[in-house]
Amino acid sequence: MNDWAVYRLDYHANEFVVEKGLSKEEASRLAEEYIAKGHHQHYWVDKQPSSQPDFEELFSGMLGSGSSHDLAIRVLLGQGATKKECADLLMAATELDAEKSMAKVAEVAERLEDSGG
Repeated sequence: MNDWAVYRLDYHANEFVVEKGLSKEEASRLAEEYIAKGHHQHYWVDKQPSSQPDFEELFSGMLGSGSSHDLAIRVLLGQGATKKECADLLMAATELDAEKSMAKVAEVAERLEDSGG
C-alpha cells in the first residue's frame, strides 16, 4: 500500500515531508538516496499522517493574501504536499503548462533543499 512517506529534519528542528504516497520500499530507497548525498539533515521513513491540510485552500489563501507563487509552493512542500500536487495547483492558478509548472516547483524545492529548510 502506498501510504509511506520520507521525512526530513532540518538544522532548525523543523520536520518536513519530502515525498508521500510511496510504498515502504520506494520510501526507503528515496531516503537512502538523500542520505547518500551527504546533506546534514536527517531523513527517515514512516507512515504518512492520516490527515493532511487542504492544500488547495492553503495555496489559494496565500495567493489571495499577496504571497508569491514561490512562497506558497515552499509552504505547501513544507506541509507535506508532493511536487505534483504543487505543480497541479500552480497550473490551475496560472497560465503555465504542466512542464513549466513542474519545472517551477522543482526549482523552489531545490532552493528549499539547498537552504536546509
